[in-house]
Amino acid sequence: MRTLKENLLWIHTLDTVEDLRRALLAFKETYNTTWLIGRLGHRTPTAVRNDLLSPATIAA
Repeated sequence: MRTLKENLLWIHTLDTVEDLRRALLAFKETYNTTWLIGRLGHRTPTAVRNDLLSPATIAA
């Protein structure tokens, strides 16, 4: 929640609920595909999810 507040809600002024919805969706996409997360081994959430859902991981 802190990341969302510091990088979206405290920086941007959103005029409508629709603007907020679009900003949240864009933030989610950016966060999941480009942010390197230390606790995930400096990988993106999408990369970790793809590794966990790969056929080799599921078969193991």
